[in-house]
Amino acid sequence: MKKLITFILFATVAASCFGQSKFQSAISPDAGMISLMNEAKRLMKTKDEIPFPQIHPASLDYLKSLVCNNSSYCPVSAVYYENKIYYRQDLDLNNPLTKSIFVHEFVHHIQANSGFVATDCNIWYKNEKEAYRLQAKYLRNNNQDDGPVREAVRIIKCP
Repeated sequence: MKKLITFILFATVAASCFGQSKFQSAISPDAGMISLMNEAKRLMKTKDEIPFPQIHPASLDYLKSLVCNNSSYCPVSAVYYENKIYYRQDLDLNNPLTKSIFVHEFVHHIQANSGFVATDCNIWYKNEKEAYRLQAKYLRNNNQDDGPVREAVRIIKCP
């Protein structure tokens, strides 16, 4: 359980932890990704027009270089940074947990485009807590276990 919670915690890391931005070509938004962003908007109860972010597949090594300074233990899956979502290229995009991670990242995209940029620890914490809460709700709505995500909300701290 602790490894899964760590996995989810590293799924979204404060933008201040990132290094230089290099990335692979963006994928074209398909109906599935558009649906996940619309689900994030629905869960956030916003009708604002939000541009679709660029979504880039990346190797685990690349994500580690962005998030964990190449630490050997870094179970990162996806990150949101500068209106882009970077995700681990070997993720199964049809897996419910993976979809929930994208909902989480879309929540951050909507927050950023609605003026809720994490400029300090308190805003970062509030944004992160909302993203995890809505990620858990997405999992419950799809008859999936949300326990690890709820636990992540309980233990997150400012970086």
